[in-house]
This record gives sequence, C-alpha cells and structure tokens, in this order.
Amino acid sequence: MITQTMQHFRDEEEVLERDAVHELAGHRKTHMVLLERILTLREGLMRGAAQLEELLEYLAGEVVARHMLCTDRQFFEVLNH
Repeated sequence: MITQTMQHFRDEEEVLERDAVHELAGHRKTHMVLLERILTLREGLMRGAAQLEELLEYLAGEVVARHMLCTDRQFFEVLNH
C-alpha cells in the first residue's frame, strides 16, 4: 500500500501541475509530510519499534480518510478530467 500511495501522490501532483493549480506547492508539501511519516513508521516496523497496526491506522485514517477523501476533495474537479 505504501508504493501505491507514493504513486498516487506522484500522479496527482502531475495532474495538478499540468492544470496549473495554484495550491500545488502547499499540497506537494503535505504529501511530503505524509510520506515522511509513512516511511518513519515503516522503518520503525522493520526495526521492531512500531506496530503494524500503527502504520495501517495512519494509512487508513490520516492518508486515506483525512487527506484523500477530505483534503483532495478541493481538487476532484481537476483530477476527474
């Protein structure tokens, strides 16, 4: 799911850049923050310092529910072209 999330962010940013969305810089920074946390959790999981549930909760709650379904909503019209 991490690889797919990274690809989703790249694809989304490409569309937003193509359509010259003025909020792109801030949105790209949000993606970077989300990805940094995902990668930190994954690294912690690999070292035994984090639980799988913590990573899954972050992916489902923060990335999908809050970001993709709420924050990205402002771009749905652009992204559906």
